[in-house]
Amino acid sequence: MGLSTELRAECERLMQDYSQPAGALLPILNVVQNTLGHIPPDIVEEVADLVDCTSARVWEVVDFYTAFRTRVAGRCRIQVCRTLSCRLVGAEDVLAYLREYLDIGPGQVTEDGRFEIERIDCVGACATAPVMLVEGTLHQSLTREYIAHLLETL
Repeated sequence: MGLSTELRAECERLMQDYSQPAGALLPILNVVQNTLGHIPPDIVEEVADLVDCTSARVWEVVDFYTAFRTRVAGRCRIQVCRTLSCRLVGAEDVLAYLREYLDIGPGQVTEDGRFEIERIDCVGACATAPVMLVEGTLHQSLTREYIAHLLETL
């Protein structure tokens, strides 16, 4: 596939703002993801060449930041907290219900591309666990009824 002429030009323009090409890695990855919806594996080598680093380094960055995706995402991201506080009060039940309701598990997208489920690390709302983010909006003290109502309104 490769970077389109327009996307490559935008990446090269971004590089002008940095004294070292590698300094533009995060902005370039953001532009690629915003344009393509994810960071396709075949683009990683090309980005590495652009910023004069190894493809392993690009993969390290992509893997480290949870905001980056290497596959097409669902239109609605549901992120369930997986840390101990949430697990102790029902995060696994939340995931089980989402699996049942949407017929997908973490890391999967519904057949129609509408929903995606992810497990994420702590969002800092332990007092109202279990919690999840839906398109970046925090939902707390989750119950099956609340989740069903929320999904019906999305």
